[in-house]
Amino acid sequence: MMTVHKLSVGDGYTYLTRQTAGGDVPRAPGQSASEYYTQAGNPPGRWTGSGIEALGLEQGQQVVKAQMRNLFGEGLHPDADAIQDAYLAEHLRPGLTAAQEHRVQAAAERVGKLGQRFPAYKVLDPFKNRVLERLRDIASETGREATPAEVAKVKREEATRQRAGVAGYDLVFTPVKSVSVLWALHPDEAVRSKGVPSRGEPRHPDSS
Repeated sequence: MMTVHKLSVGDGYTYLTRQTAGGDVPRAPGQSASEYYTQAGNPPGRWTGSGIEALGLEQGQQVVKAQMRNLFGEGLHPDADAIQDAYLAEHLRPGLTAAQEHRVQAAAERVGKLGQRFPAYKVLDPFKNRVLERLRDIASETGREATPAEVAKVKREEATRQRAGVAGYDLVFTPVKSVSVLWALHPDEAVRSKGVPSRGEPRHPDSS
């Protein structure tokens, strides 16, 4: 079974830093990343896929939070910080005018980009506030409280108003519940371990 989670531009990637990047269980309050990985036994995220080499990354390389912020949050190369620092170190030198330094800085920002920047949409008030405001308008105009049908209609309309760019999709593959029960309860260790990959060893959907 596969479930899909949309990653919105901006802070949508934090879903991954809270969950996927550190394993499949949320980090406990006050627990550091190192404690989380060690004590809970959940491996950190890994870069994998056919496009990894084009980004200068290695298959299985560990994902760090800064890379996720750059890629999913800002649409930049995962290692944009290092790329831009290297560009500045090569091109900034004593004697440049303020205008020349500005051009170098602008060029450094460009070398860390990947394609077109994410679309930007107007940020609306929180969903709950928008709904309450419209329900107050209905009460003011009609002299009565909004009916359940009107409330449902307002919520449907407001739910579609806020737009956000999409940075990516998180695909989570899980077995049916009967497989999980078999894995957890079968008395034979060989049966429980069959087909279950070792923690930290990613398996592709097309792998056997």
